Amino acid sequence: MDNKWYYKNFNMVVELDIAGEFIYNGINELNRMEIITNDAPTFFSLYNISVGLERLQKIVLVLWKLEDTSDEEKFEKSLITHSHSLLRDEIKKYAKNSKYSCLNERENDFITLIQKFYNTARYERFNIYGKNDDEISIFSQYINKYVKDVQKCIVQNGIILTYEVKEFIGRVVGSISHKYYKLIEEGSNKNNTFTYELRSGSKAQKIFLPEYKKKSLMEGKLKERIAFKEIFVYIRNSKDKSAFFKFLNEIKPLEFDPALIIDYLKELSEGNISQKLIDDVEWLYDENGYDFERAKYVDLIGDTGVRFDYPDIEACNNILFRVIEEKKVNDDIIDCLDEHMHYIEDDEIIEVLNGVKESFQEYKDGKCDFNNLLKQVKEYYGEYQNFLINEVDETGSKCNM
Repeated sequence: MDNKWYYKNFNMVVELDIAGEFIYNGINELNRMEIITNDAPTFFSLYNISVGLERLQKIVLVLWKLEDTSDEEKFEKSLITHSHSLLRDEIKKYAKNSKYSCLNERENDFITLIQKFYNTARYERFNIYGKNDDEISIFSQYINKYVKDVQKCIVQNGIILTYEVKEFIGRVVGSISHKYYKLIEEGSNKNNTFTYELRSGSKAQKIFLPEYKKKSLMEGKLKERIAFKEIFVYIRNSKDKSAFFKFLNEIKPLEFDPALIIDYLKELSEGNISQKLIDDVEWLYDENGYDFERAKYVDLIGDTGVRFDYPDIEACNNILFRVIEEKKVNDDIIDCLDEHMHYIEDDEIIEVLNGVKESFQEYKDGKCDFNNLLKQVKEYYGEYQNFLINEVDETGSKCNM
């Protein structure tokens, strides 16, 4: 296999995933923040966006520049740089025939912003006489150029991240990411590689694949919040029957302060489990004398390896066993069987239980005698046992606590 092709195809597709993770994490943190100031979230957001875009630029150059150089070592060394503007200019030079190779003014200024941050502000706090607020300064210069009425926070010496500010940054980062990803797609076609492919369900997929309005990555954050809140509304208000809902309903809720629920949900919808919520849960556990057993039980929520319908599967098994042992079957027994069936999710089990119900109906309609009914129930019971032996694994027994 050609080493260069392997390098462009396999190495760079992983790098694309990494770049997307960085950009997503930076935008996610920016979305959660309320102010740009001298703190860790500000650094984390700018750092991740800077690293993500830099790696994205280098992937573009691998696809567009490598074939034009015979000195592979020199090419590799050219990538050892943190100069976003230099990488941008190289992209413009080697991908000049693509409409995606040029950035507009606000995008170029943003490249300058993250380059200043990464090469100077990033280490200022490690300098004895360094500037503590360098991130605020370079961000302020940039945002005041493009956003009207930027609000400052006097108390924390920072810039308030209003919707307008977040939306503007989301559009700029989204537009740059979109252009570079398009260059990766075109470069992949040129090199016959699959470098553009995105891991299903990845953060990178959320950055590069959607066609957001005005390319704003903040639209993606809005969609995430809405999706979370819709599933919350469904869980809270749905009248549907399921084994999982039955499991939830059997857990006695903690007595949270209703006035704090909005605060908890705000944090959760932004992908953050606040320390306040954690502390409140620990306090309520202590107050109620709950031990690790409750925590283990609650922790089953969201565990895809759990068969939440296992208690109902087992209950139906016991019902069939009693029918055979006691040689007794009536409408009440069938109704009980039917109630448990509401919570069983396996189609094969439902098919077996429906067979039992149909046989009982034939008996009631006079189409078979009682002995023949019992014979059919025994046959269905045998199929049921085979299912329990072959299909229910140890994870399924977790719910039967």
